[in-house]
Amino acid sequence: MGKLIATFPAQADTIQTVTLDEVQYRVRLYWRDRLAAWYLDLSLLDGTALALGRRVSTQWSPIANIKREGMPPGYLLVKGPAEYERMQLGTDVELAYYSANEVTRAEAEDFGIAAEPPEEVTEVRGHRIAPAG
Repeated sequence: MGKLIATFPAQADTIQTVTLDEVQYRVRLYWRDRLAAWYLDLSLLDGTALALGRRVSTQWSPIANIKREGMPPGYLLVKGPAEYERMQLGTDVELAYYSANEVTRAEAEDFGIAAEPPEEVTEVRGHRIAPAG
């Protein structure tokens, strides 16, 4: 069924603590008027950033294919109409977390999530390089 993430669209910038697969994370949701979109930051409670400035787009996961220590093992998915207004977050547009065993391979692919985790990549001066090995 998944776990709905509470949203507060009347507030343009919120931070909350959520438990995903028994681990607590800090989720920041913020609205950008210029881009007419919600954005998400995900971090550990100690402040370690896991995903910053990720657009909350429907039929997509704002944390798709990020392989980083500390990331939730499941899927954070956004469901709703392709075009949406600020106040629709939480009603017509839902942000929900699903554990890995709740999402089929086909569903993951529909949300742009690789069936297998991507190789770890390192960025150097703006250029991505494959890990040595």
